[in-house]
Amino acid sequence: MSKWKERVFCFGNGESRNELTTPKNWIKLRLQGITYGCNAFYRDYRPDVLIARDRGMMHEIYRSGYCKRNICYFEDWNPLPLYSYELLAKG
Repeated sequence: MSKWKERVFCFGNGESRNELTTPKNWIKLRLQGITYGCNAFYRDYRPDVLIARDRGMMHEIYRSGYCKRNICYFEDWNPLPLYSYELLAKG
């Protein structure tokens, strides 16, 4: 069976997710479909896909190393090329 299932569950960071994302419920949801989380959701759970639009949140997620091991989608993400760092460092 493919990892990608027919059902999709999307989670934000509001209070409404508290009841659904207890550890016991989270395991059940992961088995039933694909999970998408937004912004700081990754702090508590690891969704199949993490989405962020807020620049501060995108940088937090990137700096945490979460992107290296998980699928993340950022809006308008442009890491600076190495030569840009040298120009900025020199002032």
